[in-house]
Amino acid sequence: MLMKEDKELSDLIAISNIVGCDKTLVQGGGGNTSVKTDNGSGMYIKASGTALGDMNFQKGWRKVKINKVKNIFEDSQLSEMDDFNRENRIVSYLLKACDDDIKENIRPSVEAPFHAILDKYVVHLHALSVLALVCAKGGKEVLEQTFSNQRNPILWIPYANPGYSLGIEIYKYVKDYVEKHGQLPNIIFLEKHGVIITSKSKGQILQLIKNVIDTLNNILTNQIAKDSLYNDFTKEHLNIRNSVETALYKITGQVCLLNQFIDNYIINFCRRKDATKLLKSPPMTPDEMGFVENIIWLNNYDFDSVKDKIEVAIKKNDKVPTTFMTREGGLLIRANKKLSVVIRDIVAGSLFVRVEAQKFGGINSLNSQQRKFIQNWEAEKFRVQLAAKGA
Repeated sequence: MLMKEDKELSDLIAISNIVGCDKTLVQGGGGNTSVKTDNGSGMYIKASGTALGDMNFQKGWRKVKINKVKNIFEDSQLSEMDDFNRENRIVSYLLKACDDDIKENIRPSVEAPFHAILDKYVVHLHALSVLALVCAKGGKEVLEQTFSNQRNPILWIPYANPGYSLGIEIYKYVKDYVEKHGQLPNIIFLEKHGVIITSKSKGQILQLIKNVIDTLNNILTNQIAKDSLYNDFTKEHLNIRNSVETALYKITGQVCLLNQFIDNYIINFCRRKDATKLLKSPPMTPDEMGFVENIIWLNNYDFDSVKDKIEVAIKKNDKVPTTFMTREGGLLIRANKKLSVVIRDIVAGSLFVRVEAQKFGGINSLNSQQRKFIQNWEAEKFRVQLAAKGA
């Protein structure tokens, strides 16, 4: 028979597996979940970088002491530190807050601080239907109008760098919300990031998630299949891949074997007249910036054209690109198989979001400072490393 706290861990695993198995809700190791103990002193939370769908009783979570996590909000020195030292101190805080028997150096989610100040059950998602609006210039107004009849008003939080800065902003906005409405918010939309849904019970939070996603899907005209990949490649597909691999070898001096993905959604996007224009917008979310950064659009597949495109990208970004989009050859990814699957899911989601966001005032991408932070953020690099290992 499960003890009470084991029941709360069981709830965390069940919720995580439900949302984690739907790629339209989370991609790769993105998103996070938590459940607090009844006495309010402890919290089970997803471990950093692990996939929600893979969580079980043996892995994918940590238990933390809430008061120790909240100490992050009281440390006035953190705001004075540079990004590197601040993030290292936060990782140290979170590891010291752990209150379980796990011996490995597995980190609690870096977003544990905002989980600590919300209701008993918390789910943070990067749902594609949500991203289509939080990454749109007119998305805030659409969301406020769409959910205007909610008993508890939604809360919108302007973009903040993930990690410490986002936690501080949520702390401030939630405090103001409670002072105004006398209760915690249930639905929090994060600009260019996702949504947080929080409630007092497992049943309530799963119903809230369903209501939010169903409501948004009803106002979006585009749909994305959860899984419809082609496994059989034509000679033309393989020739395009070979051309890119050859160009990469000539430029880098290293053999670069690409993983190739083709499905109906990718093909239909590539056939759009505005595909090139849509792909020119910079990354829209931390996940896209951390895992993909830039998608290289290839119109011509002869060696010289491909080589020129790659060299221009290297000169501009000071790194060899990982992701290539082609009208006839689908998606090509320079990474190992496990990481390529994660990147594929994020790219497919990005294509969906770009198409939808343009209908609501245009795409609202990360600015240069926001992109630079994520590019250098240790926690994001840690997540990418775990994804590459399949952790």
